[in-house]
Amino acid sequence: MLPRIAHVIRTLSLGIWLGGLIATAVAAVTIFKTMDNRTMAGQVASAVFHTANLTLLCVALVALLAQAVLFFSATAKTGPAWRRFGPAAFLLGAMALMLLMVLWLEPHLRQMQLQIGDFSPRTLNDPQRQQFRILHSVSVGLVVLEAFCVGMALAISALPTRDEKVES
Repeated sequence: MLPRIAHVIRTLSLGIWLGGLIATAVAAVTIFKTMDNRTMAGQVASAVFHTANLTLLCVALVALLAQAVLFFSATAKTGPAWRRFGPAAFLLGAMALMLLMVLWLEPHLRQMQLQIGDFSPRTLNDPQRQQFRILHSVSVGLVVLEAFCVGMALAISALPTRDEKVES
């Protein structure tokens, strides 16, 4: 019974995590499209990312706990190895990417954002702004990779087991 509950919790938390990543990306694009002041838009987007990352970190911890229950349950050890190790590997990868973002990249980008101050066209060629642009591109790539890992963990988790398959 506990593995079944853990499976449902893992699947739901992975779905919420993936949906949160997508919603945050949509929010960021919307913020920059609707606000004329790029500096202000960056501050708003930064606040949204911070709140979303902390919320998704809690959701990720729930998914990780459910995954641990499933990984060490007796029923998980009877199926094919990919069913046991696949979601765990993708989940751990996504968690590592999230921690990298939350603990290092996000604070670093926020600090650079404060140092640059003005994100108008006249500061476009400033060396610090160019470094910010590079780190911002890295962060976008990491979020895409995180979403891929969460999506793969979710896809593998959603596959029916032998017991759940309906005979035709």
